[in-house]
Amino acid sequence: MKRVLVFLFAFIFLFSSCRDSTLSPEEEIKSGTPVVTAECTDVTMDSAWLFGFVHSDYLVSEAKIGFILSSTPNPSLDHGERLSPVEIDKNNKFSIRVRNLLPSTTYYYRAYVILGSSYLVGESRMFTTDPFELRAIDLGFGIKWSNANLGATSPSDCGPRFAWGETRTKSEWTWENYKWCNGSSTTLTKYNNDPSKGIVDNKEVLEASDDAAHVLLGEKWRTPTYEELLELFSVIKSNSAYQCKYIFVNNQRGLDIYYTGNGNSIFLPTTGIPYMSDVISKPYYSYYLSSSINSERPEKANIMLLGPDSAYIGTMNRSNGLWIRPVTE
Repeated sequence: MKRVLVFLFAFIFLFSSCRDSTLSPEEEIKSGTPVVTAECTDVTMDSAWLFGFVHSDYLVSEAKIGFILSSTPNPSLDHGERLSPVEIDKNNKFSIRVRNLLPSTTYYYRAYVILGSSYLVGESRMFTTDPFELRAIDLGFGIKWSNANLGATSPSDCGPRFAWGETRTKSEWTWENYKWCNGSSTTLTKYNNDPSKGIVDNKEVLEASDDAAHVLLGEKWRTPTYEELLELFSVIKSNSAYQCKYIFVNNQRGLDIYYTGNGNSIFLPTTGIPYMSDVISKPYYSYYLSSSINSERPEKANIMLLGPDSAYIGTMNRSNGLWIRPVTE
């Protein structure tokens, strides 16, 4: 009996794979095909909507319906990522939006249904994501966040480090080579309100000419303010309108911030702990600069730190190299 079942499942698999290409997915389902993979839509550089159809006989509570996604041809349950749960409409059409894809990458996908010991799949289809492009993402705030760090080549790339108030990256970050001092934290030459720390100008917020995000990206891009980082920090801590969790994208761990209000999201890659010219590898830690100094200690910049169990707004020496997540109006 076992051999008969195996033969039957193999026959159904072959039947679903070698379909009549003259039929539409809806017609195939009506003709008795168990599951059909349909064309995907709305492909961007990091997301796509996948669609499939399932026969009514398999629309039962114990059935498992979804997609298999892979960067190699002919994905299977053993060689691909399972994507579920899916949304199913009254026409037996099911769909899912897959996020955090890699730019300029070809993906292969196929619809599947599992019912008991039956494993049925539709034909394998493919799509290629768009090339990387810096974009402004609406997360429901007054400003929009970029989809990648400053200088990054993809959303999962950490990008280069910048000292606060410097517009170029470098290989070492010390007080001796910091632009806005004469070799130490007590000889500041700009952005200072304390006579004991150097020349006083009472400036506490970056001017556009010293803002790396504005200089390198132009237009309305800039480094986020302390208040804007605090707003992002607040939703990471607790907000029912946002789903925040650590995931892997291209083998890079990071925090995925998903806004349920419009389905938009950003990925904050974990950077590790910056220390002078080195970065101490820590799987959950990220450091992001704001556009302001600490008013009580002008040698330090206000920053946001993401940790494994918490996030907080803190400070770090302006001379140290951190990462920037640009914002725009």
